[in-house]
Order: sequence, then C-alpha cells, then structure tokens
Amino acid sequence: MTNDLTGLRLFTLPTCLRCRYSFNERGKMTCSAYPTEIPDRIVFGGADAHTSVQPDQQGQYVFVEELT
Repeated sequence: MTNDLTGLRLFTLPTCLRCRYSFNERGKMTCSAYPTEIPDRIVFGGADAHTSVQPDQQGQYVFVEELT
C-alpha cells in the first residue's frame, strides 16, 4: 500500500501478533482457534477479522488483545 500524500510505502502488521491466543511457529502464524495455520483472511483482515467465532475454527476463541 502507498500513502498518497508522501509516496511512502506503508504496511500493517497482522493483528494476530497482538492476540493473546496466537503463536508463531516455524514461520507460520497459528493460534488456539487455528492450530495448523491462521487463514490469510484473518491474519490480514484487521482488528475486526476475528471478533466472532468462525465456522472453520476450533473452539470458541476470538481476538483478545494481549496486554503487556
């Protein structure tokens, strides 16, 4: 994505990195809901991507921001 005002290239870190239930194993984003690999639609979907239980996930886990 490019910022039209400055021409700088911007990127957004996956919201999953801030979730209490996420893990990064061997270069794959996984979590309690998606123990094999989190689907791209959730990883890159923004904060609203996983606020409700999805039909293809395991358990009742949804995004909960990890407070450090």
